[in-house]
Parts: sequence; C-alpha cells; structure tokens
Amino acid sequence: MRVLPTVKPLYRLDAEGETLLRVRAVHSGRNVDRSIAQVRDALALGRLAAVGLYDERQALRGLSAWKWQDAGRTRVQVVMLYAEPAVSRDTGAVLGHHVFHTLSQVPTLEVIEARARDESPGVWSAFLEHGALFFERCRMQRRLGPVPLPVVAPPDGYRITPWDDAYGSALEQVAAAAHEGDLEAVVVPHVHVARTLHRLRAGDLLDDWSAATTLVAVNRDGEPVGHVVISAVENEAGRLVDLAVHPRHRRQGLGRALMVRGLQACRAQGIITLTAGVTTRNPARRLLDHLGFSAVDCGRVAIWWRDGRQQAWRE
Repeated sequence: MRVLPTVKPLYRLDAEGETLLRVRAVHSGRNVDRSIAQVRDALALGRLAAVGLYDERQALRGLSAWKWQDAGRTRVQVVMLYAEPAVSRDTGAVLGHHVFHTLSQVPTLEVIEARARDESPGVWSAFLEHGALFFERCRMQRRLGPVPLPVVAPPDGYRITPWDDAYGSALEQVAAAAHEGDLEAVVVPHVHVARTLHRLRAGDLLDDWSAATTLVAVNRDGEPVGHVVISAVENEAGRLVDLAVHPRHRRQGLGRALMVRGLQACRAQGIITLTAGVTTRNPARRLLDHLGFSAVDCGRVAIWWRDGRQQAWRE
C-alpha cells in the first residue's frame, strides 16, 4: 500500500528543520542565519504555530508557520508556506490544503493573509482551489533630495491645514469610510484603522507620530474630509501610514494635494527617505509613481476572506 505524505505539528526547529530553512533561504536569496534564527526563536516563544510536511519516507519536505493578528482570532497571517522545489505538485498540495483547512475551521476566522514569495510546487494552487486570490504588494520609496517638488493647490472649496487635536475623532471616521471595501482593506485588512490611528497618536505603536507631518484637508465649512499621516522612523526615514479622502470628496485632486504637502512637510522635518506599502492594482500606486516613488521590494500575497470579498477584485 502506498504511503501518502503527512502533515504534523512542529513545536520546535530541529536539525532537519534548520536544513530545510537553509535550502529555502539560499534558493530565495535570504540571509540564511537570520531566517533560521527568526523561526527558531518565534517557535520557542510561542509566537508562531507551525506544521511540517513529511514525505512517504517521513523526511521533512516542507514547512508552514502562521501567527494570529488579534486576540479574537479573526485574522491570521501565514508567514511561511514552503515546500521544497523538488517535491511533486501533489505532495506540495497536501501542505496547502492542510493549512487552509486548519485555519478556516476556526469559527471566528474572517481572513487569511499568506505571504506567497516561495515558488512551492502545488501549494498555491491548493489555495486557489479554495477561492484565495493573489495580489502583488510593493514597498515604495522616495528620497527627498534637493529636486523641487511639484506645486499642487487643493481644489476649490478645500484647504489643507496642520494637525489639530480637535480633528482626531472626525478623521478616524473619515479613515474608516475611506478604507471600507477598498483594495488595500481587502489585501492588507484595515480591520481597526480608526483604532490604529488613535494608538499611533497615543504613542502605543513603534512608529513615532508627528503632528508636523500629519496634514488635514477641510471643506469650506471647516469639516475634515481627508488626511495624510506620515510617521517618523529611525535613520531620518518616514513611513506613509495613511492617505485617506472621504468617498464623497474624491476625484478632485485632493489626495494628490495632500500627498505633495506631506512630502514638503517631511523635507522640512529633516526626513530624507519616505516609504509606503501599496498594492500594484490600487489607484494610489499610480499617484506614488507620478510623485517619484520607486518600487524597491515587491512580493505576492494570497488573500482569502470568509465572506468572499476578494472576488470583487478578480481580474
């Protein structure tokens, strides 16, 4: 009788697991020692759950690891889903199906996000069979050197103003409305975008919030309708945390005006490099391209929502 591949829980990284991760790191150009140490330490501290794929001879041929993004177990990120390039597609599919079934059976789960940067035979076709879609997401970067920035005025009836604490609650509502159902919310879910912005201002996150690089768009009645939020990180770098315009005030150039003013504010604060994460199919990607951002790191992400919202973006 033919022995089929099996998947078993993995509680620590043994010598066989380290060898497999070494092969993965070399094949993908990753730092070998760092890759092994990250997985080994995360497993030892209980920050990751993991399984191993074993072939007919019980040799380890694949690994998967994931972490929950919230206490309610509604969102999970699969940080590794890897099968050796030499395995058959059928063998790799065993790992893909197992991981999907294990996670989707959690009753509270709403979304699976899987980093799909390894060309693992059969694994990703298994995810496709279950309705996941693949998106490319890039880290964009722009250096703020001496080259003049474009001059972009806000559209008639709007003005861009510095941050004021009085705008906080209203802007959280604007951000929630702006991201509801958009592509970024599907690919990298802004499950609690308002809460995230609140925590950023309160100093609860690693990034340093800066009022000087948070700008607000208001209408003629003085009501906030959009913002650009840029945090400060180490080494004179900044990160675009959020660019949001309320749906009722879009398609007038307000987002472009906010972004240009944000770049100017960064330069005034001594920020030399600004980064942003964006999905290639997001219209915001074109705005960043036009403003001189370059893609420095791109990778695929597989997304599955239980309610099927990813299907709205099927090409």
